[in-house]
Amino acid sequence: MDILDCYILFCLTTAITAAIELLHPVILKQTENAGTVDSKLTIYTVFIVISTMFAPFIFFSCIIPSWGERFKTSLHKGLFPEE
Repeated sequence: MDILDCYILFCLTTAITAAIELLHPVILKQTENAGTVDSKLTIYTVFIVISTMFAPFIFFSCIIPSWGERFKTSLHKGLFPEE
């Protein structure tokens, strides 16, 4: 494998891990608060695509717990603003 293949693998695994570790708890929290979340598939798809493009920046939020908590809080405020 050359360096580009390794980088693509890194980006994809980071995006999938971020969706499971960062986005999924935010969706669950909103489901508990509001009952339903519209367009879950769209949210997950867009998040994975964006996470794939910005994997080096999101990587540290996946491995450092304090950064992950701040990311989840900001993501919740951005996706589901208080009315």
